[in-house]
Amino acid sequence: MDMYNNILTPEEAAFNKTTVTPYNALKFIQQQFAGLGFDVSKKENRIKMIALLEELDRLSKEKLKF
Repeated sequence: MDMYNNILTPEEAAFNKTTVTPYNALKFIQQQFAGLGFDVSKKENRIKMIALLEELDRLSKEKLKF
């Protein structure tokens, strides 16, 4: 939703350079990951996601040292 309570898609917001807030952030996140086939309602999947993000962060820092 934008500041006028208009519902926009992420693409519309990006194209119009509009700041938006998800109407229901939890549902929005779950839908986005479900579309990719990733079930974020399972704790083990969330733990794996955190580990992956930490590894990516570590690798990006390591790459900057070279």
